[in-house]
Amino acid sequence: MVSKISLLFFLIIVISACQNKQVKEKTVVDTVKPAIIPKDTIDGSLDSLAAKMVASKGNYTDDGQPSAEELFVSRLLIVLKKPESFTANYSSLEKYDIKILTSDDKLLRIFYWLSPNSGTMWHVQNILQYQTSKDTLATASFDSLYEQREYDGSPTPFFESIYALKPAKDPTYLLLGNGQMSGMEPYSLCRSLTLLEGKFSIDAKIFKVGKSLESELFTSASLMDEDNPDEIRRLIQPKFNAETKTLTYGESKNTKEGFIFTGKRKSLVYRDGSFQ
Repeated sequence: MVSKISLLFFLIIVISACQNKQVKEKTVVDTVKPAIIPKDTIDGSLDSLAAKMVASKGNYTDDGQPSAEELFVSRLLIVLKKPESFTANYSSLEKYDIKILTSDDKLLRIFYWLSPNSGTMWHVQNILQYQTSKDTLATASFDSLYEQREYDGSPTPFFESIYALKPAKDPTYLLLGNGQMSGMEPYSLCRSLTLLEGKFSIDAKIFKVGKSLESELFTSASLMDEDNPDEIRRLIQPKFNAETKTLTYGESKNTKEGFIFTGKRKSLVYRDGSFQ
């Protein structure tokens, strides 16, 4: 009888120990949480590709393979499609002079840098990212938008400010920038940018010039030996007053040498979907 009681107590102890072990194991499993990836490491390959892009400056070999810059742009466009990329920290790219410009409504961003293939004529890479909804992002490179146009020679400036224009049928933005042509001739640019059915377009004609509507206002200045480039840039720099919706810019005239700055400034006011 005693042996039966002892056996019963032994079984109870064994079962209790097993249950405690299972509870402890479950507790350990439940307390292990997924690792949180820091926002600035959303894609580690961007850093290494950016380094290779910068190191490729002056390397003009044409072996039929994508350039270091093309590889970086392709990867960046993929990363910027991810919903979490809109709030990610890209400070690790600053050491490569890759910067970000944000619109006044916080929905449009431009990742930009001076291409390593630039010479005296600036070629700026401008990569667009737009938050269409909570989980949907639209991306594009400005180079690809220019390639879709009917003519070549579109400028690739440093954009300095982005303004959302309202009212507008579709999301529409005013982009203001400046650049440099060959021979160190400065220019300024006012450009329209719209989002049509989830895709970017630079063809919206919203600037009234004379009797016609244009998609951009381009002003360049030929520098004389005595000219101060910084002063010329200041004179042709476009400005926009968001409260009065007034755009001021350097007036240009179309000559055999191209659009040349007249030395005067003009003003247009945004109303009814265009600058008039």
